[in-house]
Amino acid sequence: MNKTYLDYAATTPLRKEVLETMSETALEFWGNPSSQYASGRSARAELESARRRIAECLAVNPKGVTFTSGATEANNLIIRSNAYRLRNEGKGNHLITGDAEHPSVYEVFKSLEKEGFVVSYLPLDKSGTYLVEDLVEALNDETTLVSLMTVNNETGVIMPVQEIAALLREKEIFFHTDYVQAAGKIDLNAGDIQADAFSITAHKIYGPKGIGLAYQDPSINLQALQLGGHQENSHRAGTESLALASAFAKAIELAQAERLENEAKLEELSNYLFSQLNSANVEYELNATAKKYVGVHNIHFKGIKSSQALIRLDMAGVEVSAGSACAAGALEPSRVLVSMFGAEDPRVDESLRLSLGIYNNKEDIDKFVEVIASLA
Repeated sequence: MNKTYLDYAATTPLRKEVLETMSETALEFWGNPSSQYASGRSARAELESARRRIAECLAVNPKGVTFTSGATEANNLIIRSNAYRLRNEGKGNHLITGDAEHPSVYEVFKSLEKEGFVVSYLPLDKSGTYLVEDLVEALNDETTLVSLMTVNNETGVIMPVQEIAALLREKEIFFHTDYVQAAGKIDLNAGDIQADAFSITAHKIYGPKGIGLAYQDPSINLQALQLGGHQENSHRAGTESLALASAFAKAIELAQAERLENEAKLEELSNYLFSQLNSANVEYELNATAKKYVGVHNIHFKGIKSSQALIRLDMAGVEVSAGSACAAGALEPSRVLVSMFGAEDPRVDESLRLSLGIYNNKEDIDKFVEVIASLA
């Protein structure tokens, strides 16, 4: 059975060009970047080249880029290290995040609550966005750190992070944004946000799994959580994977170079999706009405349980989700939709996330609509 993949917000296939870069780098630069002899020095030079290339794409200082195993590690590193640093400096004990954050952010704050921090969680409005006025109301004299995502992984909504960053910069409050779903996809570069820190992973942009980065303004000390070596400017111990770093650089360069072309294709496919749903007389509505990334759609299919739809779609070889892949095994309602509409709203149990990518076509859309129409 041919598979129809419509879950690009969960992960993306590895591009051929990225795989070639990874293989070539692994074969040519196999030395340890920390070694002082020739093979180590050449590996170090290639590693720093990858760091500079990525930083250039993101419009940031390469000195602030720390390679990690992915965005989960990067989020943990940035949030935990700075929460403790700021508390130890006597700045305060109050942190702010949102109801709609990815589990790799949300669960960090839940853990910090158990460790004595006071945490406020911002709700979403019904359009799917955070309101700056809610953030202003949550701030107090003890607030030291705020973490809010740039693009929501379940709805695609683009959050007002530039306005938030400006507000917090004026108040000298540390701001981190999870930039994972935005990298190479929207017309807002990470450096233009002017956050103190952000996190990215390669596998959301057709790169390899197992590598991401934590960016933090190099004027602010990033304290290591993982000990045992002085790699990554003493921010993260462990021998760097040069092949993964080079592949990451290639992936983000391709994503940035082709962003407008990809955006146009995804917009065309999205319009075709809604046209076909209308033609099939499927009753639906978009859950998010705020400005959003064109490739992610959270759709309420009225009267169709998402659990039933997922089974039928999977049997037909169509792969979609009902929320974050990192929370899918929990069998709990989407925190995002609950925050928007309340736990009792039927949209919580009757919605699917479709996230489109560069390898999708109209035949994929037709196959999805055919299954959904059979359930309506």
